[in-house]
Amino acid sequence: MNDFRFAPDAQRARLIDHRMRTLLGESLEHIADQIRGQISFNEEQLQNIATRLKQGEKYPPSTFAIYTELVKILLAGNFAEAEGLLAELLQEKPVTNTPQIAPLDSPLLARQAERMKQLMGSDPDTEFPITAPSQQVTETFTSRLGETMKLM
Repeated sequence: MNDFRFAPDAQRARLIDHRMRTLLGESLEHIADQIRGQISFNEEQLQNIATRLKQGEKYPPSTFAIYTELVKILLAGNFAEAEGLLAELLQEKPVTNTPQIAPLDSPLLARQAERMKQLMGSDPDTEFPITAPSQQVTETFTSRLGETMKLM
């Protein structure tokens, strides 16, 4: 029987993380090329985000969520809605502090919680309810995550 487990590897995790951010930056550049002249957006700001991602700067999960929604909307040809999502994407800023743990019902996630819940479901035709954990579960997770991160 094959053993598909793998030992934790901080270097591998950093490489995967950097690759993911680089590909997002490249995809944003491709989107800019494809929509230029069809949708109004600030090209300089979008290029700035793409460049910063390719250089390894970290953006919040909301950046990836907005991007995912933007691609769906563009593929559907809904340019009016895409323009609003682009404007929202251009407001995203790099994360400059340590990771912050917040349950979905946290005021910190008020703007993004619904979008994230929708994107976490794996099948658009199957209801997959996602709810916030109890405060005790959140506190326990936060503590354990902190201890785990010290090992890396």
